[in-house]
Amino acid sequence: MAPIQKAIKVTTITLVLTLLLSCSQVGLFPVTHKHQTKFLAEDTLSFHSIDIYARIPDTYKGENLYVILDIILPEEGRYSDTLTLPVKMDRIPYLGVDNGRWRDMKWNYRNNIKFTQPGVWRFYLRRDTSQPDSCATGAIGLLIKKM
Repeated sequence: MAPIQKAIKVTTITLVLTLLLSCSQVGLFPVTHKHQTKFLAEDTLSFHSIDIYARIPDTYKGENLYVILDIILPEEGRYSDTLTLPVKMDRIPYLGVDNGRWRDMKWNYRNNIKFTQPGVWRFYLRRDTSQPDSCATGAIGLLIKKM
């Protein structure tokens, strides 16, 4: 085998192994991680939907995912909502492919809402660590869509 071909082969194998090994922890957020979403509400007349998404380890055995959503209004006001999100496949629509490592899930938080104040709304989503079955998530966040 020519030295160049051998070098290419070794580099390719090293790159593939590095990618495979690094995938095991990519995107793993600790339980104490706080996700922030900023949303600019310019149109206070239109309706919106808010969904919550999470990537949960396949080894998660709990029945629910416990989260706290803090909402900070542009002018004054703060709301906090403690949520219990079911994670069993037969209880909610399942999104994504169960690849043996992660389960991608999505829940509808609110539909047909209007943002009452124009400006930047801030949403903070965090795990409720008071629950015994809290675990790290691969990703967690909000999807806000105009309807």
